[in-house]
Order: sequence, then structure tokens, then C-alpha cells
Amino acid sequence: EIHDYLRLLYARAGTPFCPDHGLPLAAQTVSQMVDAVLALPEETRLMVLAPVAREKKGEFTELFAQMQALGYIRFRVDGAIYEYENLPALKKTEKHNIDVVIDRVKVRPDLQQRLAESIEAALRVGSSEGNGRVLALEMDTGHEHLFSAKFACPVCSYSLAELEPRLFSFNSPMGACPACDGIGQREVFDPARVVAFPSLSLASGAIKGWDRRNGYYFAMLESLARHYAFDIEAPFESLPAPVQHAILHGSGEEEIAFSYHLDSGASKGKVHTKKHAFEGILPNMARRYRETDSVVVREDLARYRSTQPCPECHGVRLRREARHVRLGEGQQSRAIFEVSHATLSDAHAWFQALQLTGAKAEIADKVVREIATRLQFLNDVGLSYLSLDRSAETLSGGEAQRIRLASQIGSGLTGVMYVLDEPSIGLHQRDNDRLIATLQHLRDIGNSVIVVEHDEDMMRAADQIIDMGPGAGVHGGRVMAQGTYDAVRATAQSLTGQYLSGTRSIAVPRRRTPWLPVLEQAAPVVEAKTKSRFPQTEASKRRAERMAEHHARQGAVQALRVAGATGNNLKNVTVNFPVGLLTCVTGVSGSGKSTLVNDTLYAAVARQLYRAHDEPAAHEEIVGMEYFDKVINVDQSPIGRTPRSNPATYTGLFTPIRELMAEVNTAKERGYGPGRFSFNVAGGRCEACQGDGVVKVEMHFLPDVYVPCDICHGQRYNRET
Repeated sequence: EIHDYLRLLYARAGTPFCPDHGLPLAAQTVSQMVDAVLALPEETRLMVLAPVAREKKGEFTELFAQMQALGYIRFRVDGAIYEYENLPALKKTEKHNIDVVIDRVKVRPDLQQRLAESIEAALRVGSSEGNGRVLALEMDTGHEHLFSAKFACPVCSYSLAELEPRLFSFNSPMGACPACDGIGQREVFDPARVVAFPSLSLASGAIKGWDRRNGYYFAMLESLARHYAFDIEAPFESLPAPVQHAILHGSGEEEIAFSYHLDSGASKGKVHTKKHAFEGILPNMARRYRETDSVVVREDLARYRSTQPCPECHGVRLRREARHVRLGEGQQSRAIFEVSHATLSDAHAWFQALQLTGAKAEIADKVVREIATRLQFLNDVGLSYLSLDRSAETLSGGEAQRIRLASQIGSGLTGVMYVLDEPSIGLHQRDNDRLIATLQHLRDIGNSVIVVEHDEDMMRAADQIIDMGPGAGVHGGRVMAQGTYDAVRATAQSLTGQYLSGTRSIAVPRRRTPWLPVLEQAAPVVEAKTKSRFPQTEASKRRAERMAEHHARQGAVQALRVAGATGNNLKNVTVNFPVGLLTCVTGVSGSGKSTLVNDTLYAAVARQLYRAHDEPAAHEEIVGMEYFDKVINVDQSPIGRTPRSNPATYTGLFTPIRELMAEVNTAKERGYGPGRFSFNVAGGRCEACQGDGVVKVEMHFLPDVYVPCDICHGQRYNRET
């Protein structure tokens, strides 16, 4: 709920700023303008000006005559002051800035009435063009003071309608960034994926589909090469940057002569020349992706796309107006996206220190208190390292559970039974005490808390422990002990009690495998090849050089080095991971373990080895990938692609089981093959439930109900099988 409160707070107590000039938008009364001028040092010489033209073309002879008729004879034209008789002749094709001099005064305390009349006159004179603006120019220093009678920027008249909470919601069309529809990211064709082999030439296939094998596109590239005078046989990475830009993004307005070889019709064999701008490979792919009806073409092009932050809002998801509303004064001033992007501990500290003045302080008081309370709950369950704008899909199971727990504390319910399944998963011991204190708080306000947990600290803090056992699966299912921590410790038949009392313990390994340097780097064995019939290509020479450098770089100590990692909160770290050892990466929650290992190391190695699409977190380089030819991420995502998957199908164990069943004499007599014993294909499976073992009953506006199949009673096969 924090974001709802934040939106309300910014709509009611935020100050909008001009995106171009950084000035607060404010509507000032004539009295406020007079007070601001009188606050200047005494005897300051001032001119009160009314803007009548801003960046407009014309000669303005009628305007000057009209102003003279009203009694105004001095004007500021493009920064210089002129009297009516000495006005320069203005060119009507050039843009001009014109102000009318309304009054010239010296600042004195008794000037109040005259200033008020001058400012009112300036507002009248500049009514249509001035947009409610008045200028006070210090004649000695040339310093300008800008005032606006409308809710607008004093310089450029940028204005906003009334602030509303939905202006700060990226789920509302009123608040979402129009470029990315409030998603914060856009899928674009990535030059790094399109130019898959930059060491090759365009002719040899640096860009798939634009090489010699595709006559139409290759003819276009040859015409480009003639126009820009580059060698189409040279490696793409060696081409000048402007040429690379023209090839990928197009030639813009510049027209190029293209030669097309006609392959059919009456003019077959002729060459047709036509001048037009070059579209560019990336825009060409984007257009084909947008216009095609073919699923195959769309899937083929999708491989070259990657997700990048929206160039308009830079991933903030809000429109320009919302991004320039700030809360707080001076150094404390922050926009809503800056509050959301800060860690929960930083955000909580900022709200605690927030000082607002006048009516805004009164308006914001209750809302700030509600936000600070909720932030406190999130910090208490050990989530101080998360930010409010963190995507829900990137949270671990333990983090998501602790966020739910924090929202329950915020609700302040009593007489409720809370059931938690291993809430300490992924939590460092440092943060465990805060989680336990939160659960005890839930108990103290009048609730029952039941936690399924192995954690020793949690057991020590519990009022009552129920120990199940003695083993797992068919060997379990009994209550081995119940009572206080000391009572369970004293129960001899409880396996948990034996570990708690120290009767049993996990032995520390006597010997650890040392990380030894390689004694002598064996020179790579290169078999003598018979001389090839074909001449050695430039690409093969470069590959040989790369391999030589690659072997020379294999250091004395075998390590996989991540250098200069700066993803999320990593502070430009360089880490060596030993090759061939078991390495544990540890640290408090939110210290950057997952960013370093999953987002940087795994993503970069997978991209290098498998050309995977996921973008690794920011880093300089990874050295030592030559030690590996495979990388496997064993995570907690569900196994299998369908609800029918089970450990037997996932591990491949089911295939030999089906083959074994097909070898049984009865199966041979009946002519059953291995397919008969699959519940995924017709034949051996129960057709009433199609091998699911359960039947789905749709209940329309109620959740679907699954009931065991009446025919096979959940066995998934027909009676014959």
C-alpha cells in the first residue's frame, strides 16, 4: 500500500518543477511579487518589463505603434534597450524577443503602491503574449527576476493542471510514460546480436541474412560500399564508426545510388539503378517484425531483440510531468521515483528526517506517518536492502513471504492463526533476530503463530515445539516430541533433540581441498596438419592468434575471474573463483551475492557459451572461460513444462522403465511397445482423464475443482495396461 500513500502525498504536498529550467511552478499574486521586489537591497535600480513577444518572427511595427499610443516609449529588443524614435528595423524572417518597459524605479520602502500599479500594468500589457509573466531587471547588474501570475514556469510558460494521485501511477494512462506505456523497458533490435560475428566481413556473414548468399540484400551492401568507399571484404569491426552507423541505422536524408539485378520479367538480366536513402538494417528488421504475419519470421527476428530501459523515461515508468514533481526542500528534495528507487532503510531514514513547512506540513503529516510505519515493518522483517520499485518476479520465495508478513503486521489483526513455511529461507543469521521479534510481536497482539522451520534460533524462541519423525516419507508421520525447547532437547528418541543437545553433530571436514597453483603449464599439443588445398583466410589467421593469446593467458593459478562488476549495489569488485573446487559465496541479505553469481557470472558465461539472450549485469570482463564448455544453473524453478511432469519423466528414468515393461512376456504377447506405457499419448493411458489421473470441473465464477478420475481412480492408465 506504500505506493498508494506516496501518490497521495506527492499529489497533495509535492511541488512541480519545470523540466527544462528546473524552476518551481508557482502562481504568485501581485502582493507576493511586490514583496519579492522590496526584499532586494535598497537603492537597487530596477526596470519593470512586460514580455510581449518570445522567439517570434516579424517586424512588429504595429505592436510598437500600439504601445506608443498607450504611453510606453521604451522597449527591450533582443536584450538591448531602445526608445521609440531609435528602434532598429527588424528582419521579419528572424526570431525576436520584445519586452515593453513599464516603469523604472529605485527600491525603497515607500514604493509599495507604485510597484503594485506597475506590475498590474505589466500583466495587462502582456496579457496575451506574456502569459501572466512580469520581469524585474536590475539595471546595474543585468540580473533578471521572473514572476508569474499563472501556475506556470516563469521562463517558458510550461504549466500543469491540478496534481492528482493518478498522475503518479504507471498503471494509469494519465501517469504512464507514453513511450513505453509505463513498463519502463522496450524490446529493441540489439546491434550486438544483429552483428553476431564482428570479426568477419559483411561478405562472409558478419550479419546473418545480409551476406553473399542473399543476392538482394548483398547488392544493397555493395552499393553502400561504393558510396561510402569501404571494403566489403574487411572485418566489420574494422570499419569506421560513421560507416557502421549508416549500415545499422540507415543513411538518414542522404540519397545513395543502388543497383538492382532483375531476375524475372521482360527485363530479366538487366541492372536497374535507383537513388534513395538507405533504410538501415535495424529499422529494416523492426519494420519486418512489425508488418509480418508469419510466425516463423517473427520468431527468427525475435532472436535479435533484447530488453533495454526506455530511452524516454530511463526505466522510471512515469511521464515527464510526474518525474518533475518534488517533495521536500533544499537538499532533502526528492522526486517520487527517487524515493521508490532508494533502499527501504534509506527511504525510512528520509521520511523520518523530512521537514515540510506551512500548510504542506499539516497536509502531509498523517500520510508520512502511515508510510514511515509501513517502511518500519518491512525493515523489521529483514528487507532493508530491497527498494520499493523492485520487480516482484525477481524476489526470492523467502523475500516474498516476508513482504506478506510485513503487510499482515500493518493490518494489526488479532485472534488470527498465521501459518508460515520456512520464513528464514535465504535470510542471514544477522537478520534472523528481527524476523523472530516480528513473529513474537504478532503473538503478543493476540494471534497464534505456527511456523514450519528447522532453524535453531527459531526453535529456541518458540513457546512450544512439535517434532515430527523419525524419518522421511514412509518412515515419518509420527510426533516424536512436544513441549518447550528444553523438553525436546531431553527427548532421547527425537533426532532433532539429539542435535540440539549436542549428542549428535555435523563433523567439520578434517581436510579441505587446497587451491594449488598448476605446477607447470603444459604447452598445448598442436598436431601437424597436412598443407591445405585452400589458401588460409584472414578469419582463420585471426582465430589462430586468438587461440595462441588464449593459451598464453591461462595463468599459473586456475581461476575464473570476474573483473569490475558494478551491477545493482556491487562496488566495482574483482573476484577470483577457483576452478575445480567447491566455493561458497556468503554475506548478509542484500550484500550482492545473487547479483555477482547469478546476474553477472552465470549470465555472462551462458551468453558466451550458448549465445543466451539474457543481458548480464554490468562488468568489465570475465577471464578464464576457457576452462569450461558448459554452465548449468540449478535453481528453484518448477521442473518440467507441463503439470504431467514428475521426477521420473524429468530425470529420464521413465524411458528405461517403459522399455522394461515392454519386454515383459505379457506385453510381448499383446504386442505392446514402450509407447503403450506412456500417460502422455493415446493407447495405454486412461482416455476419460487423458492420463492426468484427475478430471477438471469448471465452476465458472468459482475456482476450478479437480476430482480423481472415476474410471482409473487416479492410476492414469487403462485397465489393460
